[in-house]
Amino acid sequence: MDNGITPRLGTFFILVGFALLVLFVGSILGDDTNIIYLACSAAALLLGYAFRRSATRPEPTRFSAIRKANQRARQRREEKQAKKDQK
Repeated sequence: MDNGITPRLGTFFILVGFALLVLFVGSILGDDTNIIYLACSAAALLLGYAFRRSATRPEPTRFSAIRKANQRARQRREEKQAKKDQK
């Protein structure tokens, strides 16, 4: 499967699993316990977890400007220290 769709499918199955779990709890509260909801919920949650886990995490892009600025400042400090050591 395409790497971009796999995590989305996993998220879908996790949401379906939680919805089925809510239906199971509702069936318990309604005095008509339906174990099928629990079994399908567990299967959907496990399948969703497997799909989400198999996907690789994207490279973090949040705060990339701050990381680049810190890296440039570190390089300047190292260059100043190297020039200072040569004198």
